[in-house]
Amino acid sequence: MWSDNETDIDLLDFTHLVAAVNSIIKNKALHPATIGVYGDWGSGKSSLMHMVRSSIENGSDKNTMAIHFNGWLFESYDDAKSALMGTILDEIASKRTLGPRAKELLAKLIHKVDWMRIGLGVGKYFAANAVAGELGVGIAAISDITEAAKAIANQVKDIKAEDVEKLIKEDGSERANVRMAIRDFHDDFNDLLKESNIKTLVVFIDDLDRCNPGTVIDIFEAIRLFLFVPDSVFVIAADEDLIRYAVSTKFPGFQERSGIGRDYLEKLIQYPIKVPPLGKSETENYIKLLFVDSSGVKKEQFEQLRSIALERALSSFQNQCLDYECISQVITEVPADIIDGFSLAESLAPILAAGLSGNPRQTKRFLNMLRMRIEMASARKITLNLRTLAKLMLLEYFQTEAFRKLAELQVSQEGKPRIINILEQERELTGFKSDVSDLGEAELSSGEPPKLKSKENTQKPKKSLETTSLDEDETTLLQAWGADKWIKNWLSLEPALSGVDLRPYFYFSRDNVVINVSTVRRMSPEAQKILTEFLGESEVVRRAAIDRSVALNQVDVNSLFSSLADRFRNNDDVRIKESILKLMFDFVEKRKEAISQIIIFLKTIPETMIPIVAVVRLGALTTGREEEKAADTLLQVWSTNKLNSILAKAAADAIKRKSDKK
Repeated sequence: MWSDNETDIDLLDFTHLVAAVNSIIKNKALHPATIGVYGDWGSGKSSLMHMVRSSIENGSDKNTMAIHFNGWLFESYDDAKSALMGTILDEIASKRTLGPRAKELLAKLIHKVDWMRIGLGVGKYFAANAVAGELGVGIAAISDITEAAKAIANQVKDIKAEDVEKLIKEDGSERANVRMAIRDFHDDFNDLLKESNIKTLVVFIDDLDRCNPGTVIDIFEAIRLFLFVPDSVFVIAADEDLIRYAVSTKFPGFQERSGIGRDYLEKLIQYPIKVPPLGKSETENYIKLLFVDSSGVKKEQFEQLRSIALERALSSFQNQCLDYECISQVITEVPADIIDGFSLAESLAPILAAGLSGNPRQTKRFLNMLRMRIEMASARKITLNLRTLAKLMLLEYFQTEAFRKLAELQVSQEGKPRIINILEQERELTGFKSDVSDLGEAELSSGEPPKLKSKENTQKPKKSLETTSLDEDETTLLQAWGADKWIKNWLSLEPALSGVDLRPYFYFSRDNVVINVSTVRRMSPEAQKILTEFLGESEVVRRAAIDRSVALNQVDVNSLFSSLADRFRNNDDVRIKESILKLMFDFVEKRKEAISQIIIFLKTIPETMIPIVAVVRLGALTTGREEEKAADTLLQVWSTNKLNSILAKAAADAIKRKSDKK
């Protein structure tokens, strides 16, 4: 398995991004500077910053100092501003040799930070007013020290107002000028860097994606108000949408003003650097290097292969990947697990690159789950085929409702679902050659060792498909899957599942068969936010969230749908169930690749739970599409049910109307 932590080993071809950040750090004419490392959650922002920080710490310039600050660690801290400032001062105190003047400045600054921390004081009582002033809202001057001390003491436990007043007076804040207090800290901090012989201070701020909006804004305020001095550079990993959202919650009065989030972000971040998603070739190289790294090869061999992979990506503009010839030139006897890993990477890369939007963390989590299940089976002395497990996990990740239904069928059919045999036969009879580009990228390259790949065109004798033995559930599933483009491509991936006993594979996936507990964990922050808005009370917010869902990747779409399906199943309130089902239809109207999933979902729930509006919505959703036949079969089932007469009549009427139109 592979660590999910940031690394300074470049497997993602970040060389040019590291160079871009370093060029700003080394250019004194650009200081002070704020660099925004933008990217989605799991895109590799932390690793990119780690690489830059390592290059500084391992470089020859000892007058450049790098400090790392994890915003998430201070999420529940009283005041994120003072936490950031205190961390920087602590690092300077522990890593630099200080003279008398530097020590005096450091003590003074630490006292100021403690003072701010005590009251949430100037941190939240004063500085928030100062920031508002910078935004044009105005500054509320504090002229009555006693009243200010009382206000601060009311917000802090175990402190008396007179003690707060004493601290304010000791600090000289009887001048009661907020701008003066900020300027004094700013000037003293600048002098400290000079006295400590720090020519460039580089502060890396990470994990803002996990922080609440208040913490995000507090950290930005600390930078701009107190720490933005001539010899400083701040490298901030952030999601642009997160910052805009944080601004909207911090200044709710400006929500109606167009572009406030963008303007605020541009004011704070001078040099934005975006981490792009991985393409098919980059994802393939990434997976291959992960398998090489975990195989136990010598460090120098791994480094040689890593260099070859990055050089090939650069020279071919992302069209060439590591192959068997490359690795056999470096390693005389290539281990079998590397060959299997390369084969797997070539088949998984186009699907994961498209379905996970080229997200390295999501890709690694998929592989870790794959490895974990192999090891779990091994502990029970059961051998799972790596390619078979990977194929089933793709269904689990991208079509969870279909995965659950297949799990039910294999239980009742001794691990060998009839529908799989029929569908795979059907693909062979049509001489189907899988076009993996339908899943996001060009067809897999050839000429490698044996690998999991798509079936080729073959001239096979015609066979008859035995479908008469299928029950209603299987018939609906067969029609829904036969119309689903993703499922058709998935079925064509090797190895074939016909005749394979799937029981051990589903046994080690049973946590997600019972209830898909991993969906929220697997969602991107944007998908989690959309899910929260889906379930909120505001119809306007809900509609906006549905519109934004068009930008989500396929695994997020699947996770959102599965989360809604779980909430429907686990709720006993009829009105809430109807509301969730309406929301599911609204969502699928925007993301029509989930049509087969909603058909399967509707077939798995009792007719007594289905409102008659589902008849109309299902017809409107599938008319003129390949899925229409599966929807018609489901309507036929509903029309003959004995438990919900209202649903039966609505379905029968819908069938008659369609028949009359023909």
